[in-house]
Amino acid sequence: MPTTDDLPLHALKSWQAFRIDALGLVTMLGTEQLNRSVGRLIRNPYFEYLPLLSAFTVSSNQIKDPIPGFSLYNISSAITTNELSAWFSRWLLTQDLRRTGTKLEWTVTEKPRSQWGEECSAIIIAVLLIGPLLALASLSGDWFGLANVLAMIVSVVVRTFVVGQNRNAIDEAACRGRALNPEKAKLLCILPNGKSVIIHASTGVITNCLIIDPKPACPSLYTVMRWIGWIAFTTHVISIGMSTLFVQIYTVILVVVPSVLTVHCVGSNENLIGRCLSVDRDENLKSNPEGRRLRTYIDLELTQEEEAVMLEWNLFPKRCNKAWWKDYYQLRDQSRASRGSWTFSETSTLKEKEIMTHRRKSSESIPIARSRGNSSDGKRSPLPFPATMQP
Repeated sequence: MPTTDDLPLHALKSWQAFRIDALGLVTMLGTEQLNRSVGRLIRNPYFEYLPLLSAFTVSSNQIKDPIPGFSLYNISSAITTNELSAWFSRWLLTQDLRRTGTKLEWTVTEKPRSQWGEECSAIIIAVLLIGPLLALASLSGDWFGLANVLAMIVSVVVRTFVVGQNRNAIDEAACRGRALNPEKAKLLCILPNGKSVIIHASTGVITNCLIIDPKPACPSLYTVMRWIGWIAFTTHVISIGMSTLFVQIYTVILVVVPSVLTVHCVGSNENLIGRCLSVDRDENLKSNPEGRRLRTYIDLELTQEEEAVMLEWNLFPKRCNKAWWKDYYQLRDQSRASRGSWTFSETSTLKEKEIMTHRRKSSESIPIARSRGNSSDGKRSPLPFPATMQP
């Protein structure tokens, strides 16, 4: 009776020139998180040149894919869009934003910032952590381990180039946008998770950086580097499973720890993008302790025309919702009073309206405001309105 040993290709059963295990699958973990963290284009002075998980997200250019679910309302120009640039949408999703009440003011610096300190610290850390693994694999004769280390180094070089090209594109777009259209605009952005953010920036920066995705300067070289990244990633996945145990343990620690810290934005300055673009963040918790979006609308300081636009966009309820409009008018008047720019609404009290009416009439009849005191004829100057109606 024939046995399995008599089969024609039985020799292949015992052929084990090398081995492949499932350890390479570890390199594919955290795809979504690393996609957001790397795609937001923030420089990290500690982990900039260390290998990360899911390196294929850079090679496949997934960090440039648009993220749906955003709503951006340009209140100044009465324009709305659902598309945000890839880096800006990822930046928003990685920030620890409040549900309402966050204000972001984007500015462009005239002189690009120097980043030599961050570069030097990142290079030193990379050499101190990758160098021992490279020496260990070489001196022990673990050629698969050596291929694993070299593949990680190439992946870091590819990521640095791809991310750097996108940062440079943002710098150029920001400077060009500020020069072409410096007029300030205010926007309301609603994230997929329901959080709302107020944005102040020049119209040129909004168009060139926040809405339109800046393109790398050299697309052909950009594509070639991405293909090199694919080769390095494949080599890394295969060689790590064939390396010695110590090299495998060292590699997993070297890749996983920086990835986790990068996802949690440890050590990075989230307010600086590239060398020219920066953001000032204002999160006034006292002005909106309940987290109501109504307070966000108040902080927008809307004009009457802008209120009509918000109503047309269905961001405001219909006029039949008198309770909401009453709250809105009261909070708006209080906010304007605190800023010294009162314009009363239908819910303002009669006394307040009378006070402002007298104040306006007096300001029209008296060209120059006078302090209360003796006039030229020796009589005391009258108040602009009765003393009993002093605000």
